[in-house]
Amino acid sequence: MMKESPYTLFVDSREFWCDLREEILKAKESVYCQMLTFEGDSAGFSLAEALMESRARDRRLLIDAFSLHMINDRLLGAPQNLFRSDLREEKRRALDLFSRLKRSGAQVKITSPYGFLFRKILLRNHKKVYLVDGKSLYLGGINFSDHNFHWHDLMVRVDDGESARFLEKDFRASWQGNDLGETGEFLQGDLKIHLFDGQRNEKLFAPLLEKLSQARKSIRVHSPYLSFPFIDSIAEAAKRGAEVSILTPEGNNHPDVLEQILAMAQEGKMKVRLLPGGMSHLKALVVDDEELWLGSSNFDYFCYTLQQEVLARFKDPQVLDIFMRRVWNIDWERSQPTAPLDGATLSRGKNKTRLMKLLGKVAVQFSRLQR
Repeated sequence: MMKESPYTLFVDSREFWCDLREEILKAKESVYCQMLTFEGDSAGFSLAEALMESRARDRRLLIDAFSLHMINDRLLGAPQNLFRSDLREEKRRALDLFSRLKRSGAQVKITSPYGFLFRKILLRNHKKVYLVDGKSLYLGGINFSDHNFHWHDLMVRVDDGESARFLEKDFRASWQGNDLGETGEFLQGDLKIHLFDGQRNEKLFAPLLEKLSQARKSIRVHSPYLSFPFIDSIAEAAKRGAEVSILTPEGNNHPDVLEQILAMAQEGKMKVRLLPGGMSHLKALVVDDEELWLGSSNFDYFCYTLQQEVLARFKDPQVLDIFMRRVWNIDWERSQPTAPLDGATLSRGKNKTRLMKLLGKVAVQFSRLQR
């Protein structure tokens, strides 16, 4: 861990949790934790235990309904999982932790219900945000479940009251069932935080897509789920001569996405290297070595259209330097280059991309009718 005030970057869950736990236990006024996934395992228990021990006056845990239906990355309602007693036991343990937290004086709320017959399944609040005493914020990709804790990921801490209060306002709105679509600029413009409300995302993402398509020198992408329209804007920059480098996990938990990334990258003459050793959930972009973008967004179509997200843009040269030294350079060095796809594999990847664009647009239109 290397610290540069007011920013700290934490690579993987151990660094992040050690720091957050200490802050939770020191908190006096408030601790707000928001995530997509919370499970009744070691990671979930450790957070619940810290919240129960904390002396903060206002302790809240806000969890997306995803956690009631997806356990250990498996859908409870899927036919193959209907009789999985281990998954149902893990859900029971999570519900028991919620009850214990409430008895300790903490508040727990589940947001974004799936609705009848899962008709709202795509309308997720995908944020991972942790706020302490209105002074410090953490944002990035880490949820509280054992499988997420084992994935490669990144969180950033910002010690700045103004930006923390900005995210506190969003947290309280989400707590009340409201979604904010706003942008805030902090620390003399070095930090910009974008809040996506799931309804105006396309408008709010427009500056990032323009920045990508107009990149002059280079784009570095670290993401497992990169898809349209982000990869299309990146391909535009590559056509104009920008050097594009993509890091993505070899062990992607959605293999079809990996095949599509490889096909589009080969078509667009973009470099792709595969990270070995399991899943990487880290999502970050570096544009022209001037801006670092990271947060909860996967840079995919459903984040672009439907989901509530938080995404931060950093211009501070020290933050970019730390990211390059502690994340990008190390991961690029340990990754493996991809072999060119043969004609059949390339064609299959392109066909899957076309199909996903069509199905994605249909799914988005249906989901918008369910709000």
